Amino acid sequence: MGRVKDMVGRGDIIGAENIVGIMEVGGKERWMAEGILNVGKGEFTEGGVCFSNIKNIDKVEAIADNAAELWRKVVRTVEVDWGVAGTVNMSLCALYCNNLPLSLSLLTSGLRENTERFLCHEVAFNLCTLYDLGEGGGKEKKEIVRKLAGEWGADIGQGAFRI
Repeated sequence: MGRVKDMVGRGDIIGAENIVGIMEVGGKERWMAEGILNVGKGEFTEGGVCFSNIKNIDKVEAIADNAAELWRKVVRTVEVDWGVAGTVNMSLCALYCNNLPLSLSLLTSGLRENTERFLCHEVAFNLCTLYDLGEGGGKEKKEIVRKLAGEWGADIGQGAFRI
């Protein structure tokens, strides 16, 4: 960009145009060089537009930086256990394929293998809903899930148990 400014200052508009032509399009440096070139050619409106674009890039970058920082804060506060989420989703797929036993098996296996990890609102709610769809004993099974949550101190709202 400094070369463009020097060339324009010496009146070498064609040389400055050649340098601007090989610069990366859309960046701040390119907009600055084009603005200087336009001013050197007496095209002040076009130069003003170029300088305005630099300001807009700064605003967009500031917004993007703020959004990225907000996202980092959200990600730090909302932890997703992808293993649990994947199991819940597989269970739902099994249910949609009319395979209630497999759907139940996926969730109960997760609870048996790692109770602390799988004992969450989503698993409790889906499991209790599946017990409602099953044949008999649903109320007793849901009560077992509720008691298990109490024993493990899981933070699960009572609505999840559907009792």
